Amino acid sequence: MSTPISQHFICPHCHTAQVLYDPGQTVMYVCGNCQSVLDPTPHGFVKSGDLPGRKTTEQQIPLGASGILRGKRYQVIAFAERHEVGTAFNWNEYTLRREEDGGAAYLSVYNGHWMLLDEIENDPLLNAWDTRDKTQLTYDDRLFEKFHDYRAVYNYFSGELHWKANLKAGPRCIEFIAPPLMIALEYDADVGVSAFYGPYVLRGEVSKAFRNGARLPRRTGIGAAQPFYFNLQADRFIIGALIFCLLALGIQYSYNSSRQYTPVFFDRIVIDSGTINVPRVSKSFTLPNRMSNMEVDMTSDVSNSWCEADLDLVNEKTGKEVDLAIGTEFYSGIDEGERWSEGGTHEKAFLCSVAPGQYHFVVTPYKEPTGPAVNIGLEVDWDVPSSWNAVLLCIVLALVTVGLYAGNYFFEQKRWE
Repeated sequence: MSTPISQHFICPHCHTAQVLYDPGQTVMYVCGNCQSVLDPTPHGFVKSGDLPGRKTTEQQIPLGASGILRGKRYQVIAFAERHEVGTAFNWNEYTLRREEDGGAAYLSVYNGHWMLLDEIENDPLLNAWDTRDKTQLTYDDRLFEKFHDYRAVYNYFSGELHWKANLKAGPRCIEFIAPPLMIALEYDADVGVSAFYGPYVLRGEVSKAFRNGARLPRRTGIGAAQPFYFNLQADRFIIGALIFCLLALGIQYSYNSSRQYTPVFFDRIVIDSGTINVPRVSKSFTLPNRMSNMEVDMTSDVSNSWCEADLDLVNEKTGKEVDLAIGTEFYSGIDEGERWSEGGTHEKAFLCSVAPGQYHFVVTPYKEPTGPAVNIGLEVDWDVPSSWNAVLLCIVLALVTVGLYAGNYFFEQKRWE
């Protein structure tokens, strides 16, 4: 029986102090100072190789840091910088020890985008070599699309491993995504197919778990599995908006069918030099039962002129006034032998959501000062149907939906660039 590995030891090559956080499962260790690969023996660690040690990125979370991420407590036991062969792309990986069962998880970060991945073992789909030739995978009832295919090597490693690994090998790696989830597969002739599965996590979650809320670098670009605006799915939103609009229009139609079109005011006014700009107060009238809409209908006999009327609807109990201006203009003539006209002698206006109560109008008429006298008729109906609120809501939802769809489209275009 071998002697248990000490939690604290000295690197046999550079003689710096090292710490093991899970000594019972450690089968390999890499010194972060000199990049010596160390194997445990009954007499302590011995050097079996080394890594290039070409670290180009900054380690954001120290070894030994612990915290709760997505409801589980983890401790960081290793840090690595990996490199995509043939490119300038480097990213960091943190090996986490899960407290509840001692298993490992992997927290990777590239350009400020974080992924939390668990290893999937003995899965007939994911741990199969034929996944190399697939462009799509269906896993956990979700369709994953092939996103990236590359080879990866280690630039730098620091900490312990629970398995014997050839850190100088460059396994083929394939990533499949269904944002915010990812499947990462690594193909190694000696080890077989290693499968990893997990979600995109926000940097704030990582900071809270392992940095006590300290700021982490901001993300840049679009992450491989980054969800669109916090996982808001455009297709589902569009369907939901359509259903909501149909319901809103149906409810509005049902509501409008009970409207009564009750006349509450009628007046005829001759606008001339004696009445122009002179307010006149109407008789009182009652708007019964409930809040509803009011329609003002104006007719006139204007010809090559204009007229207007300012109506102040006055609540006799509260003194509150609602102002409304309505007018008509009509012009016509003959130009180069052709008759033309513009404007009209009839106009309507709405007052929405007027409360019930006792009211009167103060009407102030206007016309073109140098024009002839104008006859106008004003008719006001109460409890008039209107679909404007429902239509406006549908227009707003349609604009939001179009914006969302366009945003999602360009978001995905940028992801796959």
